[in-house]
Amino acid sequence: MRSVALPALLAGLLLSVAASGAAAQQTLTLANGDQLTGELVGIDGGTWVFKYGGAQVKIPAADVTAFIAPEPVGFRLADGTLMAATVTTVAGGLRLQAADGTARTVPAMDLAAAGPPDALDALRPIEVKLLSPFFKFWHITTSLGVSMRNGNTNLRGGTFYLDMVRATDVDRLSLILKATQNYDRVTTSGAPDSGQIVQIAGNYLAGLRYDIYVGPRLFAFGSTRQSRDRFKDIDLRSFYNAGLGYQFLATDKVDFRSSLGAGMRYEKFTTDSTSTVPVGSLDGALRAVLGPFDYDLRSVYSPSFEQFSDYQLLTITGLTAKVIAGLGFRIQLTWEYDNEPAPGTAKSDTELSTALTYTLGS
Repeated sequence: MRSVALPALLAGLLLSVAASGAAAQQTLTLANGDQLTGELVGIDGGTWVFKYGGAQVKIPAADVTAFIAPEPVGFRLADGTLMAATVTTVAGGLRLQAADGTARTVPAMDLAAAGPPDALDALRPIEVKLLSPFFKFWHITTSLGVSMRNGNTNLRGGTFYLDMVRATDVDRLSLILKATQNYDRVTTSGAPDSGQIVQIAGNYLAGLRYDIYVGPRLFAFGSTRQSRDRFKDIDLRSFYNAGLGYQFLATDKVDFRSSLGAGMRYEKFTTDSTSTVPVGSLDGALRAVLGPFDYDLRSVYSPSFEQFSDYQLLTITGLTAKVIAGLGFRIQLTWEYDNEPAPGTAKSDTELSTALTYTLGS
């Protein structure tokens, strides 16, 4: 008797669990008549994300004609109301029924966000500010190490690099700062190893850029780049550009974009002479996550409209290894090419640096 009752009891429990799991399934009906059975994962910007058949599909809210959720789901409505409710479909739209008896009927387009019923605060809209939410929008990498530079100088020195990017769904702000200083011992006659250690060369670069999306992938940009290299007779070189760009890829693993623009180049030489010419700009940027490594590449080509043989090319590429927490190690290659340099200076400079890094943010 007991041997028969126990298997029967276990079978009954399994059937009840299966029945409750089936009852918890949500059903979504589309305007074309298709029905999907699965789970509503979230709602973002008028798009429903529905888990169906082992994959997540994105569905415009305008295509949703019916939705049934027998178990409570957390919602934020268009008017800001937060509620956990089961859902049925009625003539006027979707009927949300809360556990306390409160009910509302709304169209599918009025559901602004969805999530777990016990985490309604997470559905509140994010107030976007310049510095917040920091870990959602900002990515900062700072590096300090040593470099080996060849071209106009063949020296060893110290290097500093800062890369700051703030990226949202509507815009992107980026800033880079780079400084390399080279030292050597000042010698005296007959004593090559005597004298003081002094700075004999320095190279400085700063870049600021702002992109704003005017379409799903198209964006407008404005940028400036300032550099100084006294060893190359450049007291100050400034670029100011604006134009349009295109976002080719934007995923959690890869960010690839390119842009085309025009502007002005101003140069002040150590001889106190100056030059101002109209220029164009063609640039590209790539960031990719490769396992424990972050790869980034930036390249910009800037020809003069007055004489296309007068152009500069700057490329910065780096590979950052994540070691522990935000600490890591970075190898960076910087290549600068000036097709019409100042008399007596080389056209290209190549700098290879290795540095300790600290990364924080998204």
